[in-house]
Amino acid sequence: MVVGAETDSEQPAITLNDETLEAVEAFSYLGNEVGRTARVDGDVSTRLKKAATVYQMSRRKVFRSRSVSRGTKVRVFRVMVISVLLYGAETWAVTQQDLRRLHAFQMKCLWDIFGVTLWHKRSNVDILATGEMPVKDLLKVRRL
Repeated sequence: MVVGAETDSEQPAITLNDETLEAVEAFSYLGNEVGRTARVDGDVSTRLKKAATVYQMSRRKVFRSRSVSRGTKVRVFRVMVISVLLYGAETWAVTQQDLRRLHAFQMKCLWDIFGVTLWHKRSNVDILATGEMPVKDLLKVRRL
């Protein structure tokens, strides 16, 4: 399989063990889709769906529980949800739109964990002041 040029006449003929590899538009590698362009819209959407599923599975028993401390909830959120959300993110060429979508998901979850509603009139800065890193910074750390 070769991610190659647009037309058949321009594609390089690559052989491996006397077999010619077929040209494809995109393929999945380690859970991420690799294609001709550097766009990661599909990867970001997939990771958001998977992280949302993980969050919803634990929401009632962990994140909304009154018997679990806030610090424990945040640690569980980092380990279970953020790790799923940012799996493979080291290779992403993210756009501002992708960062906004990731940040919105993170803040939605943190607001839910902290029990903050719109009536509380708290900003995202107040929530992040509790020590949680924004997704943008988490991506930078993972790339190092």
